[in-house]
Order: sequence, then C-alpha cells, then structure tokens
Amino acid sequence: MTTPSRARKLFGPIVGLIALTFTLALFWAAQGPDFDLSFSREVPSELSPARLDRNLFSLARWPQWFFNLSDATVLNVDPQGGPEQDKIIRPGSLIKLTVDTQKTLAKNFFLTAQVLEYRPGQILRIQIVDDSSGRFPELFSIVEWKIEFLPKGDGSVIRGSAIARTKHWRARLFGRMAEKILMYQLFYPDLMKLSELKQPFSSGLDPQLKPKNSTF
Repeated sequence: MTTPSRARKLFGPIVGLIALTFTLALFWAAQGPDFDLSFSREVPSELSPARLDRNLFSLARWPQWFFNLSDATVLNVDPQGGPEQDKIIRPGSLIKLTVDTQKTLAKNFFLTAQVLEYRPGQILRIQIVDDSSGRFPELFSIVEWKIEFLPKGDGSVIRGSAIARTKHWRARLFGRMAEKILMYQLFYPDLMKLSELKQPFSSGLDPQLKPKNSTF
C-alpha cells in the first residue's frame, strides 16, 4: 500500500510539471506578435431592413438596443444643419456614447466612435477611437463594430460582427484563451433587442433631415 509520504513524493513532481507547463503556455500565449480577433452573430427579425434602419439612423433610439447605453450624441455636428442634427448619423460622424455601468461605486464612462460606413437599410460600420476608462486604447489598437441587414422573405437577418487588433499582453493572452468570450464583451450592440423594436418612429425628426438616400 502506498503511504501518504510516498504518494506526495510520487505526485509532487507531476503536479510541479503540470504547473510549469501551464505557466509556459500562458507565457507563450501572452507573447508574440499582435493579431486580429473577430466575432460574428446572426439574428432573424420579422422587420424589413428599412424598418430596422430607423433604429440606426436616429441616435435617440440607440439606448434601446445597446448594452448599458444611456445616451448617444453626434459631436461634429454640421453647423449648417437643422434641429436635432446631434441625433442623426452620417459617414464620418463622431459619436459620444455614454455607458451606464449600473454600479453604485463605478462612474459612467464614455466611448467616442466614428462612423466609417453607413448605407441606410444595409450596413453600419463604426470604429472606437477613444475611451474615457482607458480600457480600449490600452488593450487594442483597433476595435470595430459592424451591423448588416440582409433581406429574408418579409423580414431580415441582422448580422453583427466585430474585429479587434491586440496591443497588450493581456489582450493577446485572453484572445488566445477565450476569443469568443472576450469579443462578446467588446460588442455593445444587443442584436436581439434591435430585432424586436417595433414601435413606430416618433423621434419628431424633420423628414428633410434624413439622408438623401434614405429608404423610408
């Protein structure tokens, strides 16, 4: 029968070897060149792409389908524009996103995003350019979100995706160990909520303020 002391002598080196192997694996995962991470998800909707686009076009709707978003406002407002231009997106728009942490001991933080591409009823692509908490610029050199509306029958398929390029050893480590979990936490749009927003468009925007190529 193996005594406790003999068992410790037998399993001690094995445990030590496992711990060393695990440590070396973590070290390897955190090193090396930076790389791109990606995330993609598709959600069906009964609404047409034109109807869904109403929730993208007006920033007043964004808090209804973004995780923990309390406000969204255009920073580089067109001085020649009409009222409520700070709630209308266009390619090149800089948007301030106020994120409510919903924690009593934590302050809200702000993201600044730029609209890289916007085609009404088809695609919205934005890039995070600043973050008051410092998390995004510290860990990643690029973070982009993309939302596409694909017609399907009388409804649509909403395709949401994100890419991020690592910049820090922590991003490389968690990116290699749990890419999907990490990217899910970086993707703030809630596609399920977006797919179900059926209330009529009632932001009070003047139709003349809508993009000329708008489909609604």
